Amino acid sequence: MQTELNVMLRTERGKKSIVRNLRTEGFVPAICYGAIKESIAVYVSAKELKSALSTDAKEHVLINLKTDKKSELDKKVALLKSIDKHPLKRTYVHADFLVLDMTKPITVTIEVKLFGKAKGLISGGMLDQVKRTIEVNCLPSNIPNHIDVDISHLDLGDSLHVRDIPAPEGVKIVTGGELTIATVSVPIVAKSKEETAAEAVAAEEAAAPAAGKPAVAGKPAAATPSKDDKDKGKDKK
Repeated sequence: MQTELNVMLRTERGKKSIVRNLRTEGFVPAICYGAIKESIAVYVSAKELKSALSTDAKEHVLINLKTDKKSELDKKVALLKSIDKHPLKRTYVHADFLVLDMTKPITVTIEVKLFGKAKGLISGGMLDQVKRTIEVNCLPSNIPNHIDVDISHLDLGDSLHVRDIPAPEGVKIVTGGELTIATVSVPIVAKSKEETAAEAVAAEEAAAPAAGKPAVAGKPAAATPSKDDKDKGKDKK
């Protein structure tokens, strides 16, 4: 998916007061780099940037740059590489745009979305998605918004690994195939009160004879001689 974004060139850099004023006026300071001769400082409308990132592609949307002055950036395609937000206000503070060469593949991180009801859930199992993103390599025009994976075949004790994910056409998955994406764990059956009580009684009965000789039916268990009794025996000798 592609969208358009107006970018204004920044002629002065390094002055905090200028950057602060831009943010106050509703703009986001940014830097563009990548498939251009050198990095270029720009600023964009915070409102327009938010709108561009609100598509289904989110941060993977391809952005057609439109400059206010003659520039190498004009009509270039870029990808949002990173964005900083204010820790409290959550407003945009700064953005990095990677200018793309549309003929060369790029590696990006893509979300993995699971769909379908795992077979093991019907038997009481629990589904746990342990990894939610993977890295893929493809041409910019082939970057998927996300990758959907059907998990309806997963039974109790089964796992879904990266190697099990079908790659979309023109996309190569570069994340290690042995990594686990999701598992369906076997349910832990809680013991009843009767079973717990029975185990406690059995444990007590097993521990009781340990203090002396095993008890014989109808007779008390033999007592273990104390230290004083042993000393008396020595004195008699």
